[in-house]
Amino acid sequence: MNYSNAANPAVYLQEESRIMKPFFQKLMRQGKTKLSGWGSAQVLAPVGYDYPFNVFTVDFYEKISDVFNPFGSNTVSWPDEMASLGELKTPGFWKRAVWKRVMYLNNDNKLVSDW
Repeated sequence: MNYSNAANPAVYLQEESRIMKPFFQKLMRQGKTKLSGWGSAQVLAPVGYDYPFNVFTVDFYEKISDVFNPFGSNTVSWPDEMASLGELKTPGFWKRAVWKRVMYLNNDNKLVSDW
């Protein structure tokens, strides 16, 4: 998860969806990334002085090792429009966190454990 602080979360998330969503979808279709999914969201809670972020993006991977080498040997040309995203939030990410799913409920409401 990549946490950021956007001046206007709604506008920032619209731009993420307009610019980055199709970019990552294309890379996944072409097999040029190990990403299996991508998303963005607004933080509703927690909030307060100790939480200087209000939006985040999520990169999904099948294997934890892919987090550290998401593009393999592929050369990636990032969209020029990404610069506009930087103008809508504080520079870089406030915080990055790697989470590993260890269990979930499947479509049949059965608990699946990955550990």
